[in-house]
Amino acid sequence: QRNRDKPLRDRMKKIEQAMTTLQGRLKDIEGALQAPELYEASGVTRLRSLTEEQGRLRGELESVEAEWIEVAEALESA
Repeated sequence: QRNRDKPLRDRMKKIEQAMTTLQGRLKDIEGALQAPELYEASGVTRLRSLTEEQGRLRGELESVEAEWIEVAEALESA
């Protein structure tokens, strides 16, 4: 049983690492978005870049979380 579940547990560990990385990057972006200079004319390009990256990372995190749920359900039923 334990050996049979190992690939799923390994995958779960990789998914959790990816989630941690994505969440950390999103937290960094949220912190950067609080800089007042981003909301001045000179910061518009940086603001746009950060918000685009934030959206992309949120989408990636959503996909990774869905994969985590699938793997968790597979482990539960194994």
